Amino acid sequence: MPRGRMQPPDIALTIAENATLGVVMMDAHQKCTYLNAAAEKMFGVTLAEVLRRDEPLHDIIHHTRPDGRHFPMAECPIDRALPERANMQGTDVFVRPDGHFYPVAYTASPILEGGKPVGTIIEVRDLSDERRAEAEREQIEARYRFLAEQLPAHVWTSDPAGKLDYVSDRTAAYFGVTVPQLLLDGWQGVIHPDDLAATVETWTHSLETGAPYEVEFRLRRADGVYRWHLARASAQRGPGGRLLKWFGTNTDIEDRRRVERERDEAYQAAELERNRLQNLLMQAPAAVAMYRGPEHLIAMCNPIWERFTGAEDALGRPFDEVFPQLVGSEARRALDRARESGEAIVGEEVPVALVIEGEPRETFWNFVVQPVLTPTGEVDALLAHAVDVSAQVAARREIERRAEELTRLSEELRHTNEELDKFAYVASHDLKAPLRGISTLATFIEQDSVEQLSEASRGHFELLRGRVERMQALIDGILAYSRATRERGARTTRRVSLADLAREAFDLLGAPEGVELEVGALPTLEAEPVLLQQVFLNLLSNAVKHGGAHVRVVSQPRDGVVEVGVIDDGPGIAPAHHERIWELFQTLDRRDDQSTGVGLPVVRKIVESRGGRVRVESDEGEGAAFYFTWPARAEP
Repeated sequence: MPRGRMQPPDIALTIAENATLGVVMMDAHQKCTYLNAAAEKMFGVTLAEVLRRDEPLHDIIHHTRPDGRHFPMAECPIDRALPERANMQGTDVFVRPDGHFYPVAYTASPILEGGKPVGTIIEVRDLSDERRAEAEREQIEARYRFLAEQLPAHVWTSDPAGKLDYVSDRTAAYFGVTVPQLLLDGWQGVIHPDDLAATVETWTHSLETGAPYEVEFRLRRADGVYRWHLARASAQRGPGGRLLKWFGTNTDIEDRRRVERERDEAYQAAELERNRLQNLLMQAPAAVAMYRGPEHLIAMCNPIWERFTGAEDALGRPFDEVFPQLVGSEARRALDRARESGEAIVGEEVPVALVIEGEPRETFWNFVVQPVLTPTGEVDALLAHAVDVSAQVAARREIERRAEELTRLSEELRHTNEELDKFAYVASHDLKAPLRGISTLATFIEQDSVEQLSEASRGHFELLRGRVERMQALIDGILAYSRATRERGARTTRRVSLADLAREAFDLLGAPEGVELEVGALPTLEAEPVLLQQVFLNLLSNAVKHGGAHVRVVSQPRDGVVEVGVIDDGPGIAPAHHERIWELFQTLDRRDDQSTGVGLPVVRKIVESRGGRVRVESDEGEGAAFYFTWPARAEP
């Protein structure tokens, strides 16, 4: 059944009725003669309603502007297509009967018959969905552009060939240029020259293959400073996988790289320190072990720990399992105390029973058990550092034993010295009394028989008196030697001038006329004057008796002591006798009736009792020099 006064041919009608576009036909008076179904739906009216109104189509669907003003038909380009015999196309806004405006795209063409215009055919497409989608797309794009401006990264896009077509304002400001300038110049002007070649190579590969783009390079900031960035980009693809656009970001990673560098340096330093500590623990001259958990699992031990303890395959095993003999011992309790208190436990000479090479041994250890704490203050492990002091304990015990023995011997020596003093006194009294009697008797006999004695007999009496005097001198020497360093006042110290002592001793000797004493620059000492005077008396007596006419006393400091020398210009002493002269009762000349062989031994005994040494330098015919050393608690 026909739908209007002017109908398209049947085939065309079928096409028009099934078209998705609105198809409209108007007569020469601009009145609608045909609407297809799509047009009816779009306009909100049916063809029958339009025909019934019998007025120009413009007044039905196009009579009012969106702002409410009237839209004259004379101004409508659609209605000018017929009189101007021209195709008109464009976009406009139609209005439905309910007042709803909607955008459309149209094409209006005149219908000519025999060259004469008889009507207009119009194609209309509703743009509402497209405009709505476009508005949503613009809204989304604006939202993403806003987001891109807020991101700290540089956001950019490029066409499939790699040419920049969008950068954010923030990105352009970072480089101190405008957006158009950056789009024109691209990235190459701000990439560090050393990074440019590798960057171009990576970007070219992505452009050719479509593979994701990722590279690290340095970009020059507006102030001229280069900072490291991470660039990433992915391709957007359309139907069929066609590459449409590249979306990318440049993220400033300078701070991250610095942190990573510092972290790596800190890690390397920590690793070096850990290795150094590990080597230190492994090479430490002590037994070192680390224990974890309440059962004190052995987590680490150095070779010395293994060697000293004799424990094999100890790692990962509880302390009590490895050392069952130490359960309840002081060493074992120290581990518990350190874990419970979180404080270091120190042990000195702690006895530890170990089984070494299958044999039980009692050992002694100095140790420190140091808790290793977590950042929260909890005990993570125990580090034990132990030194085997078994040898020191044994040595100390031996020293104590010997000290006790020395004390006993000292007491015995004191008792012996007391007995010796008694003996010396008795010997002095019992031996010297008969000698005095013999000397007195000889004198009486000689006086009573002076006229009857021959010259030879008088010589025998003289020899008898000399032997008696020599025997008395020998007894006095024995007493002097036995009492050396033990006389009353021998250990009383005071400031004493060695020069004065030497001169006093020389004066006491009553040296023969013609013998001179030369005293050098001798120091003043804090010393025992009684002992030093005995030393000088014996050395000067020896020099005067066996020397020449000149005796010198000199001194010099030597390694914390003062060395004093008594030097004469006498006949000298052969080197073969240098040791023998210091022995008791030894004289070089057997015919020497005046020497007892006690003086030099007394000197050595006194000097050595004070930690000093004696020596002689001499040769036959060159005089003799006797030296002794004395502690240098001296004043200059």
